[in-house]
Amino acid sequence: MAGLAWIRWTLNLLIVAGCVAIVVVVVRPGAADAVVRRLSGPAVDAARFESLNRALTTIRTSTRVGVSYAAYGDQVRQLAVELEIAKGYARTKEEKSMIAEATAASAAYNDGWAAWQYQIQRGPVFSRDTNPELAGAAVRHRLTPHPQMGTFQTQDILQAAWVTAWPHVDAATKLYSDNAQAK
Repeated sequence: MAGLAWIRWTLNLLIVAGCVAIVVVVVRPGAADAVVRRLSGPAVDAARFESLNRALTTIRTSTRVGVSYAAYGDQVRQLAVELEIAKGYARTKEEKSMIAEATAASAAYNDGWAAWQYQIQRGPVFSRDTNPELAGAAVRHRLTPHPQMGTFQTQDILQAAWVTAWPHVDAATKLYSDNAQAK
């Protein structure tokens, strides 16, 4: 019996025509969770989280293959809107995890957007003195300033922000695809 520690015994009382029967069920670890999930409904409501999933997928694809300044700004804003809407719907553990991953991705994409805006408005180089907020983004994405000049490149922050966001987007979209079912 000690070698079979992975077996869980479940006793179910069945009332059949006034008779009580005891049934012993052998269940593999994790299988019971799948049955409970199937009986309790989808872990992620597809209808309510589809727009967030689409916004995440769109911005991830765009940043991997190339995106214009205007399109990127629209996608960052759309992700923020969809994220705020989805936050109000999160009930299950999986939905809350999806929101957490999407929030982390959105924060990284916002850092990239700030760097791109700065580059267009003021140029590709900045320091902690010229833009402390953007310097904070550089530190969040583990970038170090130029050794002699103490400056950062906006393009470095943009690329680092995208690389930081991608695993969060992948995790959020996986939670959606693995757990969403239409109601």
